[in-house]
Amino acid sequence: MDSKSYSVKAQNISKTIQRKLSRMSVLNDDGEYNIPAYLIAQLGKNFQSGLNDSITGNDLLALAMEQISLIQYKVGGILCVLECEQKKGLLDFYCEQNHFVEFGKRNTKSTNKSLLQLLKTI
Repeated sequence: MDSKSYSVKAQNISKTIQRKLSRMSVLNDDGEYNIPAYLIAQLGKNFQSGLNDSITGNDLLALAMEQISLIQYKVGGILCVLECEQKKGLLDFYCEQNHFVEFGKRNTKSTNKSLLQLLKTI
């Protein structure tokens, strides 16, 4: 996990999330909130036989969010961000099951892949 600043366009998020972000950031002239967030760099599982059953994706994400909650308690902050490929299974997992919302896209420099940027208020 890492902490960095993100620009979130107000038009891409709900009014509820905008209200939460406005507690820590001001909407700039470009219609964006510039706000620090906790970045979950990458979740990964080993799908080899026998290892796939040792922990679920939900358990892995819950452990990451638990650590972010502990850090938040000590240093503050209200936003968690992650990036993922635009694949139905990943979007179902992050958005439908774990309530992250899309706020942007980013192309990687090394592979030129398009990654969706997802956020969740904490």
